[in-house]
Amino acid sequence: MAAGDFVNLWVGLVVCVPNWFLAGALVDMGMSWVQGMAAVVAGNAITCAVVVLAAHPGTKYGIPFPVLARASFGVRGAHVPALLRSGVACGWFGIQSWVGGQCLAELAGAAAGLAARVAPAVGAAAAALGPALATPVPGLGAAAGDLAAFAAFLAWQAAIVLDGMRGIKRLEAAAAPLLVALCLALLGWALASAGGLGPMLSAPSQFAPGGPLHGTFWPVFAAAVTANIGAWASLSLNISDFSRFAQSQRAQGEAQG
Repeated sequence: MAAGDFVNLWVGLVVCVPNWFLAGALVDMGMSWVQGMAAVVAGNAITCAVVVLAAHPGTKYGIPFPVLARASFGVRGAHVPALLRSGVACGWFGIQSWVGGQCLAELAGAAAGLAARVAPAVGAAAAALGPALATPVPGLGAAAGDLAAFAAFLAWQAAIVLDGMRGIKRLEAAAAPLLVALCLALLGWALASAGGLGPMLSAPSQFAPGGPLHGTFWPVFAAAVTANIGAWASLSLNISDFSRFAQSQRAQGEAQG
């Protein structure tokens, strides 16, 4: 993997709603936009240093995290962090898959509505299936349509994973420019809806002298930095799973830096 491949990987990881929400949530908590951005930059700078250092042996020796962990935990002890890491990954994979399935369900509903206007027969069929898809499945508390979308998204991801790193590489190469374009389009929509950046950029910090939160900035700032680090703590641990495919230390260091 060249540096550009790692850049595509990071674009796919970073350009997402939770990361956008974090800085906005800090402003909502009382920080000015400068303070919020400072917390994000500080958290990511710490994470960057850890990721580059943890990725180094993966690139140098071409080994993934379960093998690299043997240096710290031993041959048998390495199974413990590997299993713990896989448990976190399974939970996060399930959460992301459910969110992705919900997106597919929304897209399917929008497509059905459009098809109903174009072809009445399709609309009638969709209307007939609607009650069945909206009925909760006993014991699960989720509608059949949502579960179908969840299964479809899982199958889509499985097809990519079964192709190995090559499939992920192709997906990120195609997704990265699209995500950047969609991010800019979303930014334009937000600016138009909010009437520009003025209200947010001019909002004073609630932690300033005389503000309602004066004297509590640093504990909140530390928690915000920790939240940023926590978002990438898991990947920092197993980054060698990706860096082992890097062409050089420079390629992985420049892209992740």
